[in-house]
Amino acid sequence: MQQRQLLAAAAGVASVGAFWLWRRRRLSKRRELEELQASEQLSTESDELCAICLDTPTFPCRTHCGHSFCVDCIITWWRRQTSVLDGRHSGLARCPLCSADVAQLSACFRPASAWRQYHLVLLYNRGSDIRYFAQQIILAVDSARGLALYASLTAYTMAGFAWEAARVATLGSFAPVPPPMDERLRYCGAWVFITSCSGLMRPANWRRLWQPHSVSHFLSETVLRLASYPGCGDQRHALLTLDDAAPILALRALRCQGFYLSLLRLGLSLCQPLIQERLPDFVGEVLPLAAHLLYLAQGAVDLAASILQLRVEVAGLRGLLLLIEWSRRQRVQVCDVSPFSSSEVASWMPWSLVTRRYCDVDLVFERAPCVRINLPWEETLRDFAAPLRVLKVFSGDGLLDRWPDTPWAVADVLKVPPLTLSSVVPMIAAPKPP
Repeated sequence: MQQRQLLAAAAGVASVGAFWLWRRRRLSKRRELEELQASEQLSTESDELCAICLDTPTFPCRTHCGHSFCVDCIITWWRRQTSVLDGRHSGLARCPLCSADVAQLSACFRPASAWRQYHLVLLYNRGSDIRYFAQQIILAVDSARGLALYASLTAYTMAGFAWEAARVATLGSFAPVPPPMDERLRYCGAWVFITSCSGLMRPANWRRLWQPHSVSHFLSETVLRLASYPGCGDQRHALLTLDDAAPILALRALRCQGFYLSLLRLGLSLCQPLIQERLPDFVGEVLPLAAHLLYLAQGAVDLAASILQLRVEVAGLRGLLLLIEWSRRQRVQVCDVSPFSSSEVASWMPWSLVTRRYCDVDLVFERAPCVRINLPWEETLRDFAAPLRVLKVFSGDGLLDRWPDTPWAVADVLKVPPLTLSSVVPMIAAPKPP
């Protein structure tokens, strides 16, 4: 039910955006038509000659900037232009006289007289409309991508601070939080976050900060990319509140796909000038559109990766804060837990034994020596769920070395559920210090 509501909301937003783009394009076409009519009234004799072949235009067409050319001349001019294979490139012809992008061509002849030339004009205008919509979608994706990127960087930085606080809070306990493997990278992320926030002090830098090709955007994306790769980043803190590592694995897969797409765009941009002259005409016309689609695909993948990384870091931040709160509420410090099993007589007639599981818990008060209490194993799992979850997340296979004689305790600790607010309640009433 919730997924259907999300899909319906997404469909509504997409329909409103499509209608807005269509309405904006229609208004721009009307404005261009008015400018074209005004330019036709103010045209001079020099504009009646084609600026490419320097002759009277055969099957003339007029650009939105008011210049007349032959249809075959302007189409040939467009096909011979060397286009840059980049997401910001429009893929439009440039006017030979004013170097403006030719958004639309207006045929100044009857279609019945030259159907081929009129068909070329229609194809060019249709491709221009598609490129315009692609540019608007790319701008929207870039804006959402920048927002998700800086939100992920904020969560990544705050999680680093909370990690250090959790380390201090669990010092001396039987389940201390180890330092993150990407500690230096988190320091770099904090530096980028602080410099980005300092750039927001001037309103003139707000627009520059959200641009996908700014220095701050590049540094933030580099830090977050390295933080999501195995061996460079550390997302173990997210497992404190997550059931499994599926979001972490999905994040790494999306980052790898984005890296491969960036390599593909780089390879095409390097090979495009070499193969531009050898490509057929229709391939050269589709190439800028393919560049837009490739850039859009990379932007969508990076946006999904940033959102997923935001989810992972927020989950880790929540788990660390819950652990800090659990440590703050305790009146004693738990030094060690030692599970063991004991055989007891269940009944004398008939004679039967039963094995019960217990745990020795060593507690240290502020001004008293260590006190050992004996608790049933079930109560230990309930009252010390937070440190046992930390032991599961950060120790992993080391639990077998910690409790080699009690494999059942290791199996139970591996089944400890994620941290919630209910697991942060104070533990059992500690005995009075001697």
